[in-house]
Amino acid sequence: MGNASGKLAAIGLALSLLGACSDVWSEKPVGSDPVLLQAAEWEGVWVAEHPDDDGDERIVLFARTIDAARGELELAWLERAADGTFTLDANRAHIRTGGETTFVNIRADGRKPYQLVGMLAKSEDHALLWMTDSDRVRRLVEDGTLPGRIVRQKHEDMNFSHVELGELLAEHYAFIDAGAPPLFDWQHPIALRRIARLP
Repeated sequence: MGNASGKLAAIGLALSLLGACSDVWSEKPVGSDPVLLQAAEWEGVWVAEHPDDDGDERIVLFARTIDAARGELELAWLERAADGTFTLDANRAHIRTGGETTFVNIRADGRKPYQLVGMLAKSEDHALLWMTDSDRVRRLVEDGTLPGRIVRQKHEDMNFSHVELGELLAEHYAFIDAGAPPLFDWQHPIALRRIARLP
């Protein structure tokens, strides 16, 4: 899986196959309202596919509903270590809407903050995920279009930073819906296909 494997471990979601972690975080999951999940529509075995320069990356994940009213799913997948052994990993996804957009947030290990993974469009057995454009979100926070701040950290000789979004209001969701500029990478969607349902 190469770079894809590292990203899955970093954000805890086997949909994220682009090779670099989203660095957009928030104290609350993005989206004003949770999606009311119907287990029959979400649970099962899914294959995520993303074309890249080396060919199509594919990963298999298992989804089950944790809290339908709160829009919470558990997603699990196999992670391959450098020594070739496999371990089962899992994280929770929070599916929420704000305006006309459906957002996917991850809360690693059940702890805050949340990570904004991207935007989702779903039908019965298929879905598309557009990853968050972290650089664009960073610029929109820096110029005051979106609420938040840039958090800078230093570890040993390396500097790190990430975007911490503030609370989004109705006008912010309207701005995101307008898509000018888009907050998501429209050019490289990740396709998901359900291949089996949970018993």
